[in-house]
Amino acid sequence: MVEYENPRIYNPYRGNAVYCREPEEVIYDESTELAYLRYRWVEDRRRKPRTLTDRGQAVVAIDGACRGNGTVDARAAYGVYFGPDSSLNAYGLLPWDERQTSQNAEIYAARIALDCIEDLEVEGVTIITDSSYLVKGMTEHIHEWLENDFCSSGRTCRIVNADGMRSLNEAI
Repeated sequence: MVEYENPRIYNPYRGNAVYCREPEEVIYDESTELAYLRYRWVEDRRRKPRTLTDRGQAVVAIDGACRGNGTVDARAAYGVYFGPDSSLNAYGLLPWDERQTSQNAEIYAARIALDCIEDLEVEGVTIITDSSYLVKGMTEHIHEWLENDFCSSGRTCRIVNADGMRSLNEAI
C-alpha cells in the first residue's frame, strides 16, 4: 500500500503557524462574511504574545442529518454555517436524486461549502464536521478508492457514496 502525506488533516503547526500554538479561537469578520482562525503569535518568549488571524484560511461548519435514515421514507438535509447572518450560510433538503442518508447529507454539505467559497479570495478552507465517515473518507481512504475505482479492497461491491466522494474530491 502506498503511504500518502496527508495535507487534508488540519495541523496547527503547518503553514503560517511556525511560531504558534493551537488556534486560540474562531473569529467572524462581518465585512467578508467569513470566519477565520486566530492564533497567539509568539516571536520571542521575552515579549508579550500578539495575535494573528489567518485570513487566507476560511472556517466553515457543516452538518448533515436524515430523518428515517436507512428506510425507504428517509429524507436527508444539510446545513452550512460560515457565521452569524452570513449570506453564505446554506441549508436545505437533499434533492431527490441524491441518496437520502445522513452520510450522504454530510458529503453534500461539504460540497455546498466548497462551492460557496470557490470565487472568494481565500487560499483554503477548514471544514468543521462531526462526521468521522467524511473525515476518514477524504483523508485516509480517498487515495486507495481512487486507485481501485471506488471498489473496496477484497470485495466486488463499490463504495456506497462513491459518486459523492468523487465529486467532493474533485472540488478539493
